[in-house]
Amino acid sequence: MKKTLFLFFCIEIIVVIMIFAKYFKRNSLEIAFVDDQMNSFLDEKYNYITTPSIELEKGVYFVEVDYCSEDDSSTSDVYIDGMTETSINYNWIKTDKVNLYSYKNHIDYRLYVEHCCCNIMVRNAIKLGKHLDIKKVLIRYIPLKSACYNALKVALIFFVIDCAWIIAVDIRKGRVRIEILIILFISLLSSMPLTIPFLIPGHDVNFHIIRFAGIADGLIDGNIPVRCQSIWLNGYGAATGVTYPDFFMYPFAALYALGVPLYFVYKLYMLVVNFATASISYYSFYKISNKRDVALAATTLYSLSMWRLIDLYTRQALGEYTALIFLPMVILGIYEIYYQKPGYHFAFGMSGIILSHPLTVLITAEFIFVFFLLNYKKLFTLKIIINICRQCLLILLFNIWIIVPLLEYYMFEGIGVSATNRNIQGHGIYLSQLFSLEYDVSSYSKLYSASQEMPLTIGVSTTAIYLISIVALTVGGFKSKEILRKVFIIGIISLMMSSAYFPYSWLMEHCETFYHILASIQFPWRYLSIATIIAIVLFVLMYGESDCLMKKNINISKVLYFLIFITLIQGIIYMSDSVNCKSNPFTCLSEGAVNSFGDVGNFILSYVNREDCKDTSILLYSEDIEVTVLEKDGTRYKLFIDNESKQEESVDLPIMGYRQYAVDNQLINTAKGENKRLRLIVPASFVGEVNVSYKEPILWRVCEFISVISLAIYTISKQFFKLRTTYS
Repeated sequence: MKKTLFLFFCIEIIVVIMIFAKYFKRNSLEIAFVDDQMNSFLDEKYNYITTPSIELEKGVYFVEVDYCSEDDSSTSDVYIDGMTETSINYNWIKTDKVNLYSYKNHIDYRLYVEHCCCNIMVRNAIKLGKHLDIKKVLIRYIPLKSACYNALKVALIFFVIDCAWIIAVDIRKGRVRIEILIILFISLLSSMPLTIPFLIPGHDVNFHIIRFAGIADGLIDGNIPVRCQSIWLNGYGAATGVTYPDFFMYPFAALYALGVPLYFVYKLYMLVVNFATASISYYSFYKISNKRDVALAATTLYSLSMWRLIDLYTRQALGEYTALIFLPMVILGIYEIYYQKPGYHFAFGMSGIILSHPLTVLITAEFIFVFFLLNYKKLFTLKIIINICRQCLLILLFNIWIIVPLLEYYMFEGIGVSATNRNIQGHGIYLSQLFSLEYDVSSYSKLYSASQEMPLTIGVSTTAIYLISIVALTVGGFKSKEILRKVFIIGIISLMMSSAYFPYSWLMEHCETFYHILASIQFPWRYLSIATIIAIVLFVLMYGESDCLMKKNINISKVLYFLIFITLIQGIIYMSDSVNCKSNPFTCLSEGAVNSFGDVGNFILSYVNREDCKDTSILLYSEDIEVTVLEKDGTRYKLFIDNESKQEESVDLPIMGYRQYAVDNQLINTAKGENKRLRLIVPASFVGEVNVSYKEPILWRVCEFISVISLAIYTISKQFFKLRTTYS
């Protein structure tokens, strides 16, 4: 079996290499059409300006359009000559319909030709009565992206076949463990909406798609890590890599850089998140309960819990649903601290959340603090305090490369979450919504309203666990009654804080500092993530002592199994609604298809007028100074400056004025200019070339070094002690 598998693996590698070589060695192709070569025709609504038909072979291409438009609704796309059926076009070629915005004059986007010898035309459309001037259309073959894309497609098919083959053989020989199959099934079931060949709309999907593209652009430019992404705000850039951790996105962004379509990269990320959530949940709950059936049941409840699915498919809050992977590990870490068991799961769980989503860090920390207060007699001993300090030190060392830049930005760059200045009371949920079975999966959070609102529930079964816990607390002889009671209290607090009944308005008026801490989460319903994981912990505690409850004639096992069944049904119904009830599913093959102005307000410099960022001209404040752009590449500018004035002059570049921008000439200083642009202060009579680029301070590099070395030392020492234990 091993020899056969190895032989097939070698054959697969050879096939993948041959496919890569086929596309990589193909002769480069670059075809340009200018304005007098364009064709034009009309229909009832639009004027179409198209290129002549051109035959293209299978591969990945860039389409570049130079234009002048007076209407933001004008578009550009590619279609097969003579075919008007959308489905046929999509099966043969894949491309986006991109907007030709009036504030730009150039756009580029990707074209994926999936069949050989397609006759395609680039079609540019504008509403009747509006003006669109297409100056040039360039179609360019990309060898590396074509080779990587097609080779990776085949490699993915081989990977799925190999996995299925190995599992089938192991099942036949009785070697596969049933829990692995169940985890695989749960992961695939929670990924059901990903099986359609489109993206379903979600609250934050466009924001996170641009983040993938921004990281990819930074990697191509040689920036690791990518702190500032130039893709945002029409090229002004935003330091989202500092203010919103993106560590887990890098491998997937690299796939996009290699040619994989952007929407597929995003869906692949969600698929991996679902597998990681199920796997870490099972591992954590098994470590806690030491029972495989309990761990599998808890994994099912958590992976298919309503709030996690809502985060995935209604909100599409990438940072939050990534952080939810690690909440079970944090629970395991707290369990180890509480019962004085060895392990550093708390440090790794919190590190995972820190690397995913800052607001979930705050939410989790609040309830860890509450748990420690409720258990102060047991936890505030010297041995446990030393353990907690040791784990906190590990958290700091592992994540100092994230923490220091983030704190520096919030302290010195004027970046903040505006929600702390408004009342969040009205976004709390109502009691009836916890039991809701009908909701609008495509809606948003509404102020003081539950009508046609987005799903704001932890699910019927998860809510029922809290009700069952009340019964369990009244039963005598329950071994874990004390810890069950305290965990139940934390769950109730989280539900209260997510509701419209919590006194946020009163706190805003009478306890402003405390309110600002709570209001930084922006929406009270974010606490439902804690309410969900606490419900699963209650489930584990009760299920783990089902024998004790059976003696009291309470068959809680059957009740809890019924809750699992309800979870499956409600989850499947919700995911079906997400696919069938959401309008306008879309593909996004490249960053050209998305608006770089959306949803980035909380992660840029404060008081920036985003509308003014449509102007990408260099602002000069004197006729005596001239600036020529010699080169622009991502966050780098190469300029030639000629200041004929006898005094200092200012030049405002169309990039955000972050303190980390550096100039290679010490004679020129930087400051924040108009609308927080980067201002160059040029000395009198200065003439010469100037390079401007975003550079990490030495402190940040030192922090990165500390984190890498700390992780390396921990890993090596762990392996060393493991080997010493084995051989001793």
